[in-house]
Amino acid sequence: SFTKKFETHRTLAAKQYKIVIPLMSKAIDDGLNGRLPSFHRDDLESRQWFSPTLLDYFGFRKILSEIALN
Repeated sequence: SFTKKFETHRTLAAKQYKIVIPLMSKAIDDGLNGRLPSFHRDDLESRQWFSPTLLDYFGFRKILSEIALN
């Protein structure tokens, strides 16, 4: 497991991959075997999300530091 001492902008992505790879594997298996349900929601806007950039990471850490001081 990752500890805060070794946390960097690169380990943040590694933490995300650690969680998502088994989920993606199951989704691919379900899709290939016809078990992937489809649905449409009219109440949500479609968006594309990306991993945080280095600047996003430092900005997030700054916000966390400010919260911790209060």
